[in-house]
Amino acid sequence: MVRGLCGKALHEHPEWWRRIADGDEVALAAFVQEVRRLYPFVPVLAARPRSAQDVLGVPLPRGVLVVLDVHGTDHDPAHWPDPDRFDPDRFLQGSVDLDTLVPQGGGDVATGHRCPGEAVTLTMLAVAARVLARTPYTLPAQDLDYDLSRIPTRPRSGVILKPSGEVR
Repeated sequence: MVRGLCGKALHEHPEWWRRIADGDEVALAAFVQEVRRLYPFVPVLAARPRSAQDVLGVPLPRGVLVVLDVHGTDHDPAHWPDPDRFDPDRFLQGSVDLDTLVPQGGGDVATGHRCPGEAVTLTMLAVAARVLARTPYTLPAQDLDYDLSRIPTRPRSGVILKPSGEVR
């Protein structure tokens, strides 16, 4: 799935593959964050509180179903100008609020509800993007749309890459 997401993004935004292939680590980090923001691994995250609590002024009884709209939060125009446009440059303009970029939960890993495996995911995406940017391949015609009603979200075709002798 990681390879597919990076392959889809590199195919649709070839201006980024050269920067990544040339070893621009800052561009690579921004590219990876934008892949996570624009192409969510999951459309929602759900949980049930173990005890009654108040979250941002909303009382949550013990055991109630709480759903975080990952796609909606990561595409909220109040925090992401032109949210449906792939734009890694938005991650080159300073730090990002961990409550507005929630591809793997929100807040800080130590104190919030954010996946402790997020650093591993970022590394996997960076490795995949780096390898794909340096590997000659073609992307045959296929269905690269993804369905937000399924978990994990992934392109319908799975992103099929074919080796190519051409170097980009």
